[in-house]
Amino acid sequence: MNRRSFLVSSTDAVVAAPFISTTAGSHHEKIRIGQIGTKHGHASGKMKALRKQPKSYEVIGIFEPDPKQRGKTKKYKAYENVPWMKPRAATKKGSTMSAWIKWAVR
Repeated sequence: MNRRSFLVSSTDAVVAAPFISTTAGSHHEKIRIGQIGTKHGHASGKMKALRKQPKSYEVIGIFEPDPKQRGKTKKYKAYENVPWMKPRAATKKGSTMSAWIKWAVR
């Protein structure tokens, strides 16, 4: 399995997990999500989809290492009011977090 296949499969597994592992009407904890990178063409769409499911996901922040790209994300409604974070900031909250990586496709 190459890196790209792994990342796509991992992202799909994280998004599908609450629907596969729970029964109708059962209580489950929200999955905490942090996004690393915003350059990939699907990055804002994934963020938008997760934010539409607040009962299942808690979006804790985004990290983008490229300052120019950080500026570009301001035009995307999907990132509106999502806090910027450092890569390890999520671990300070004391619980597990899922992260997905969205680098540019070359």
